[in-house]
Amino acid sequence: MFAIARHYLCTLFCLAILAFLSPSIAEAQIIYQDDFEDGASGWSNNSTETHPNFSRYLGRFDNSPNQTSRTFTVPDGSQSLVIAFDFYRFDSWDNTSRWGFDRFQIDIDGNQIFSLPLTPNPPSLTGSNGNVSWVFQPVGPYSNQAYGRWQDQRFRVTITIANPPTTVAFTLRTAINQGGNDESGGFDNMLVEAIPFPADVNVTKTSALDPTASYRLPGEAVIYTIEVTSEGGPLDSDTLRITDFLPPEITMFTGNFDGAGNPVSFTDLSSPPSGITCCTSANLSYSDDSTPPLTFNYAPNGGEDPNVTGLEIAPSGQLRQGTTSPVRLRFQLRGVIK
Repeated sequence: MFAIARHYLCTLFCLAILAFLSPSIAEAQIIYQDDFEDGASGWSNNSTETHPNFSRYLGRFDNSPNQTSRTFTVPDGSQSLVIAFDFYRFDSWDNTSRWGFDRFQIDIDGNQIFSLPLTPNPPSLTGSNGNVSWVFQPVGPYSNQAYGRWQDQRFRVTITIANPPTTVAFTLRTAINQGGNDESGGFDNMLVEAIPFPADVNVTKTSALDPTASYRLPGEAVIYTIEVTSEGGPLDSDTLRITDFLPPEITMFTGNFDGAGNPVSFTDLSSPPSGITCCTSANLSYSDDSTPPLTFNYAPNGGEDPNVTGLEIAPSGQLRQGTTSPVRLRFQLRGVIK
């Protein structure tokens, strides 16, 4: 995701700063993906089988063995965990009192989330249980495609877990009463994605006289403080951009302000740390444009530079998620009143 914060100071004495934040898009992180063509390592029952119409898949499972499990680790800052896979229903799943009740079941962390009765050729189904929702959708014909003389069918199953824990124990089960010569099931093409919380980045800016100055008079120094707070999901690495349009009454000091040779000081006020660093020359760009939009290709003189009209700060690294522990950053620079 990409976040840009732009702040424009209306006058030297105007501290009600307008803030503009571009939309931030949460991107899914793939934490597991497998088509089982090379086996099923990591599953409690890692048996696989091949059929010309279904390639290699996890299974088959019937009344014994009838389940397999795996635990997924969920990244910090995940808003949801999405588990999607193909379910293959082979042969005579009847779900009748005469022939037996045949169900497809899923457990999460030892709790049964759903127990779906499978009648012949079922429609698309949706449902929810607590913080878990699902979609069960036929994606292939109801026809005799494999093994016995009965009809088979392929389904796409999508499980969404809202506010997931740090680990998720996931169990697939064929709760049927016959062996594989009569009815069975398999699983394939699994994709597990963690969806982060959307970014929620806010920026404030204040100004105050330098401690060495007594009045807001020409020649006196002013300290500008820009604070960034994030209480949402993480940003992609090296994508935070803070753009400041300096007021015309101020000349920016472009020399050694932070004591390390840089005109902008950076303080990470976060605990744990934010994950970013700043502010060397590689993180700073300058503009001498008189009106926005600004282009940042001006080379400052290294001192009090009246030609500098805008500053872009581009911190390095990935801003961590702030949903459980907010991120707070402080940037400061010095200007001189004209």
